Amino acid sequence: MNSHARLISALFLAASLVLPAKSATANDLSVDDYVSFHNLELRTRPVGDELSQLIIHPPMPHDVAPMAAIETAARTRECLILLAANLDAFEAKLGEVKSLVGVAAKMDDRGDELKVLDLLNIVASGFVAGVKFERQKVDFVVAKSACSQDGATIAKSQEMLRFYGEAALLVQSIIKRIAAYSQH
Repeated sequence: MNSHARLISALFLAASLVLPAKSATANDLSVDDYVSFHNLELRTRPVGDELSQLIIHPPMPHDVAPMAAIETAARTRECLILLAANLDAFEAKLGEVKSLVGVAAKMDDRGDELKVLDLLNIVASGFVAGVKFERQKVDFVVAKSACSQDGATIAKSQEMLRFYGEAALLVQSIIKRIAAYSQH
């Protein structure tokens, strides 16, 4: 977790300890929004764990010569390392958005809330653009000739892309709600 993400997480923790929970209105954010991000984040963790296990113990084909099997496993490992790095970057960015959603959900002063929502809008917009880029990088990894024939890489990339799509939709809905709320 980078220092920016740690700062945002610390802000959320401080806000959750100090600020009272507020009731949600039609256009502002609530703790339920934070929970939605948290649940998505929890669902991505097993994929990261599986990638780690596959990197440590890549699948070895049994229908080829031993040296060819080792070369195939090494190529698979390289592909999985690229996917794991991509997933780590995605999870860090998702954590930043989640933390800001949590802080915004705890704000009870309109001025403070608007400041947090402005920051969240910037971070969320960057997240959506970043997800597009992360998706392209996953597609690039899968398109590499060494990775395109590897079942483990294909399966994990499909799971990752599904999470990326869910996250983009979730963040886009937050951006729309911020825009509507900021106009009031």
